[in-house]
Amino acid sequence: MRDRETIQAAIKAAETGHLVFSTLHTADSVQTVDRILKYFDATEQELIRMQLSLNLQGVVSQRLLRKASGKGRLPAVEVLVNTPIVQKLIFEGRTKDLKDAVKNREDGMQTFDQCLLEYVQKKQVTAEEALLNVDNRAAFVRMMKGGFSDSDRGGSILR
Repeated sequence: MRDRETIQAAIKAAETGHLVFSTLHTADSVQTVDRILKYFDATEQELIRMQLSLNLQGVVSQRLLRKASGKGRLPAVEVLVNTPIVQKLIFEGRTKDLKDAVKNREDGMQTFDQCLLEYVQKKQVTAEEALLNVDNRAAFVRMMKGGFSDSDRGGSILR
């Protein structure tokens, strides 16, 4: 989706019961939601947030990594599912809080860093390759050592 008209058409199709798959070149799931919203001006924001919160099913973002074996690639995926919490955050325009919802891993959600940690633990990807693709290097290093802080795990986002 590269323009406002295409995004509007996709949302309208979803509202009428059609299953819509689309691509958008963004770094992660939160940036995807933000990019969609930024195509619309301030007077349309409330309506588009409502439409998106009611019709979005999920966002899957990917980064291709070199396998530890050196042969082939493996997709690291971040998954955002439109749970009731995610729906509320989108509707209220609180997209900065979406990453915390994803960290909670509800309904199969995961961050890139959580996916990368699993790949490193299973020895499918080297730690060096993972570190080239993490979103939060310090938190990832803590996670590799078995440590976590509250912000690494996600937390309460309902205010």
